[in-house]
Amino acid sequence: MASTGYGCDPNADVTLSSEGMVVGTTTSDAQGRFQTPLDVSNLGIGRHNVVAVCGVTLAASLDVYLVTHWTSSSVLTIIMAFLMTIVAMLYLYPNGLSRRVGRLIGRD
Repeated sequence: MASTGYGCDPNADVTLSSEGMVVGTTTSDAQGRFQTPLDVSNLGIGRHNVVAVCGVTLAASLDVYLVTHWTSSSVLTIIMAFLMTIVAMLYLYPNGLSRRVGRLIGRD
């Protein structure tokens, strides 16, 4: 997970924290923008306030969710959708896609 923000002092140290724990650090650029990974591994499930101190103080909310159900049938569904797309493309373009693409870019 990453945090992106703007409005900091230019080239300022940026410290992001939530519930008294530092969750990220970086330095803002010359326009006061920043981007940094967030370590949310110690935050519980729910809504948290994240504060960035960088010459000014910025704040935002962060929702942490727990995904509890990922099954092999979910993966199977994705694979089946991919295969069905391939079959549909072969049916729609029996002479191959390269010929069609060649026409689109001006080659015969």
